[in-house]
Amino acid sequence: MRHGRWAAVRKSGTGGREVENHQLRARNRSSILSAVIAARRASRTELADRTGLSKASVSRVVRDLLQERIVVTSGLPERIELAHNAFTACGIDLGVTSCRFALTNPHGDVLGYDSQRVRARVPAAELAQWLLDRVERLMPVDSGPVLVTLGVPAAVDPITGSITNAVSLPSIESSTFIDVLENRWGSRLRVERGTDLAVEGECVSDDPDVVGATVLIAMSTDLGWGVALNGSHESIVHHRGGRVGALGSIPLGIGDLRVGDVLSGSGLMKLAKRRGVTVEHPTDVLTEDDSDSRSIRQAARCALELICDVAITAYDPASIRLTGAVSTALCEEIASINEACGRRFDSAVSIRESTIGDLAYVAGALIRSIERGFKLLSPQSRTRATTETRRALHQLVLRTP
Repeated sequence: MRHGRWAAVRKSGTGGREVENHQLRARNRSSILSAVIAARRASRTELADRTGLSKASVSRVVRDLLQERIVVTSGLPERIELAHNAFTACGIDLGVTSCRFALTNPHGDVLGYDSQRVRARVPAAELAQWLLDRVERLMPVDSGPVLVTLGVPAAVDPITGSITNAVSLPSIESSTFIDVLENRWGSRLRVERGTDLAVEGECVSDDPDVVGATVLIAMSTDLGWGVALNGSHESIVHHRGGRVGALGSIPLGIGDLRVGDVLSGSGLMKLAKRRGVTVEHPTDVLTEDDSDSRSIRQAARCALELICDVAITAYDPASIRLTGAVSTALCEEIASINEACGRRFDSAVSIRESTIGDLAYVAGALIRSIERGFKLLSPQSRTRATTETRRALHQLVLRTP
């Protein structure tokens, strides 16, 4: 009996050491991967210096990672970096009329890109399955675990992930839409408001050392804006149901017009219908050469100047970026708006069109997916995916007309 009791103690002690050793190996592995992610390429000696681990421990972890094909080696002296298929980052920009898909590896190499029209009034399950099929077609044969970030033209609850206020694409509010996607992608799917992602994309595309706030005003089907403080995405102002306010509902002071009536595609189409004007595209309301179009264009110019005033008053930004089809239609007005706002506020703020346009939405989705891929490999990783996303964005700019 005594022998059996001591045997149980010895067995328990051994099991405890195994658990402890397993946890230690897991920590060492996470530390090495975090160091590789931060350095992008590093020798074993550099990894030992960065992590404080012995060279023997580093070599053991690297050997395991090489066998699992999570890292690869190259060059002389030999250096370690993430394998091209350690994970696959996928960014999707789902708009009302079009959808963009981009896939990259951990190094920011674009593996696939596609832009497709979105069919109107598609049921939730059919739209979700269409997204899955398009990503599947782009997926490389040897892809690693896929991390997906989906940007939508709606408000997304940061806690529950529920989609609301998808006025122009109501089918995505159905729980069926998310259920179909999660059945395939599970917890590796994140859904976010497109404007949030566009702000992130704008920051990535610009000078990484930008000082001051960057405000993005997106004028496409809906109207929204987002704010990045010192190059880091901090807070978002939504068009509808946002945490700060409803941008489109601000009264313009011209009749009963509100800002959203003349700076969003949906608002312009409703305004045209109300005035008995037939147009195929919202921006036609601003570009036709008749008295109605000229008066609406003047109202749109006033609305844009007004929300630039609001942005400058609220955030004292270094720059205001404008993106979307409506901003393109108003491009000739932007310089004079910049000058007027600068005079009024004695400010050096730069108001201009986005240099990457709608690709900002995809870039923002990719940076979120790449960062989550880094976290999947190492919970200790705190590296921003800016270098990788800039690399991908450069390739996407060359791919798109």
